[in-house]
Amino acid sequence: RHVFTVMSWLHLTRGNWDEGQLWLRRAEAAVSRIDSDEPRALLHTAEGFWAFERGQLAEAETRFRAAVELFRRIGPGALVWHLGLLCVVLAAQGKRAQALEYAQELLELMKMVPLGTLPRAEPVTYLAFTAVELRDEALARRCQPELESYGGQFHDFSVDRLRGALAALLGDRASAQLILEQAVAMARDAGLRPELGRALRDLGGVEHES
Repeated sequence: RHVFTVMSWLHLTRGNWDEGQLWLRRAEAAVSRIDSDEPRALLHTAEGFWAFERGQLAEAETRFRAAVELFRRIGPGALVWHLGLLCVVLAAQGKRAQALEYAQELLELMKMVPLGTLPRAEPVTYLAFTAVELRDEALARRCQPELESYGGQFHDFSVDRLRGALAALLGDRASAQLILEQAVAMARDAGLRPELGRALRDLGGVEHES
């Protein structure tokens, strides 16, 4: 049901575009033979992530919206894991009002998930990404304390990069620089090329303003 889709995602987080696309094609063939919303929804998220990382933001939004529609049918327990990707792509396009509307919905969904548990890690990571993209200090302050508990982890995006970016947004540039240096090292060691690029960009911005 999910193996090919997950394999594509693993390659995409490393910037292995050709391999990721190959696994996406395999996933499409497999999912076409399954009469179930969940595999189709997860495939849409992978297709959206591929488009997002390639800078095709309108296509990514289309795919993420298709996924969200299916996850809504499945139920809130599935939606809470994935709604944040729609926030991310909307924020990346500067669609502030829509991004914050979905962010608020996600915050409400997260109330059913216990604090400090793994199922909260991805949604809070997506919310932090949204806050950074929009430079929204209110959302940043809501995300920052919880995001700290997932330091050193990777949930589609580097938690440490987002911790550093949030610190910079909220004016703590000394902490931001230290955290972003850690994020750069982690992304480089793990071969996470897209996140390495973002971490280097954010670190450069902090160093330039220091």
